[in-house]
Amino acid sequence: DELNQVQRYKLDALFVQRPAQAVIGHGSRGPVPPSWEIIKDFILLDEKRCPEGLSLAESKEKCNSGAYITSWNTVKLTEPLRYERNRHTGMFRSIRVRDFVAEKYIERAGAWVKSGCSLQPTIWSNMNEPPPPSTIVAMICADCIPRATGTNQELFECECPSY
Repeated sequence: DELNQVQRYKLDALFVQRPAQAVIGHGSRGPVPPSWEIIKDFILLDEKRCPEGLSLAESKEKCNSGAYITSWNTVKLTEPLRYERNRHTGMFRSIRVRDFVAEKYIERAGAWVKSGCSLQPTIWSNMNEPPPPSTIVAMICADCIPRATGTNQELFECECPSY
């Protein structure tokens, strides 16, 4: 029936390559106000090419959004914002290296999403507020139109017209 065809189409659409955007938000730092960068349009590869569990080197090569984030935690790192896809659901999430401790890279991942934005850190999720001071937040968005809003482009929204 027609309803099942629509549901099947939407489910199948989760597993294919999809257009996406990398977004980085900067909290205020002293006199520098908070801001958002909608960095790059790219294609989310399918779950066969970018599954969970790839090695860091392979993930950087295949599943790289093209946006780079510099973090100053234990050491200064400039690493790509990457993503991975769930083999069973087709959902995606953002991943990135955020620190290097005891000779190991510490990675963080955003929430799994079908459409919208997979945000890091997951502890901050209030899009009605600018990013917290001295903080970098990052996300990968698909099936929505990301944009900075507010007087100083300090707020973020992602309109999802496809759902």
